Amino acid sequence: MSIIENFLMAFKSIKENIIRTIITILIITIGISSLVGILTAIDSINYSLNDNFSSLGANTFSIRNNGSKVKSRKNRIKKNPIISYKQGVLFKNKFDLGKVSLSSKATGAGTIKYNNLKTNPNIEIIGIDENYFLVNDYEIYLGRNINIHDLNLNSNVTVIGIEVAKQLFDSYESAIGKFVSINNKKLYIIGLIKEKGKSTRTSPDRSCFIPLTYLRNNVPSNLSIKINIIAESSNFLKKTIDKSIGIMRSIRKLKPKDNNNFSIIKSDNLLNILNENLKYVKTASTIIGIITLIGAAIALMNIMLVSVTERTKEIGTRKALGATSKDILNQFLIEAILICQIGGIFGIIIGILIGNITSILLESTFIIPWVWIIFGLIICYVVGLISGIYPAIKASKLNPIDALRYD
Repeated sequence: MSIIENFLMAFKSIKENIIRTIITILIITIGISSLVGILTAIDSINYSLNDNFSSLGANTFSIRNNGSKVKSRKNRIKKNPIISYKQGVLFKNKFDLGKVSLSSKATGAGTIKYNNLKTNPNIEIIGIDENYFLVNDYEIYLGRNINIHDLNLNSNVTVIGIEVAKQLFDSYESAIGKFVSINNKKLYIIGLIKEKGKSTRTSPDRSCFIPLTYLRNNVPSNLSIKINIIAESSNFLKKTIDKSIGIMRSIRKLKPKDNNNFSIIKSDNLLNILNENLKYVKTASTIIGIITLIGAAIALMNIMLVSVTERTKEIGTRKALGATSKDILNQFLIEAILICQIGGIFGIIIGILIGNITSILLESTFIIPWVWIIFGLIICYVVGLISGIYPAIKASKLNPIDALRYD
């Protein structure tokens, strides 16, 4: 009997036992959709992270306070000192290999009010200088940037994110020139940041940027300064970092034998750390998905064994009419593989849709994970083969006389 005839017999059997087939397909669909859905979601997160960090460029890094504690000579525990505003300004004046920006975050849970309206309490209040938007690759959508005059005059002005404007005003244009209040302090809106999306937890869309000098005069002075630097070129990044370390050590009055009491954070360092963590999540998810599919394979094998029992007389009839053991073996194997492939196709489609919910939430690109589609189809083939092999062998070894007598 040819392969085509075996396929036709398998299809006929699938149609004749539609309830059992649907149940089996559902089992495979659930297993594959969970696996593909999780892996697609992880790919979506990974794409969003790469896209977000690539916008920072390969030639950016920051100097931050090293918040870890260190032991002094007397074996007492003490914290590393913050990077003060004075140290930040000294660094900015001495540095000449690129652009420098100073900033400090007052809170990540601020509330902004306008008349009787107020935002959700998740607004970041950040003090910045005139270079902050340039270094961080933020664009002004409406209005203007905070400039050196605002800093020198301690101006009570602000540039807000799109999400803030949506919550307080009827239109983006109407936000410009209005006064909003934060902790009873009036701020005059001079600009809006172009929308960046929700790719990161600290999205500028829900941020309020004010002059760093104004922040210092209205917030407790123990806030540490973050120094953001963009090198002239990625080719000079190492040289720029080395010089930054030298300048910072000099400003902090560190001795040659002293360790750095500040941290250098490159944009790709953060990305590498996040990607490394995602690898562990992906591995764990794959293992869980495979365990789910093993359960589906066992269920499919049991259903196929029941099918062999139910179709014993049919097998006997086919053998009596000249079908060989190999024909019976092929028929049951093809039937199991077909059921798995149908379930796999449905599972892949559902998994891609479920996984791309993450893309929608992150406002990222719709992901079609071709690798996981191929992987899913291969897995389905293997599951069908493994699940069908024992029932197929059992069916092929049935004696036609005993099979015809079976009731």
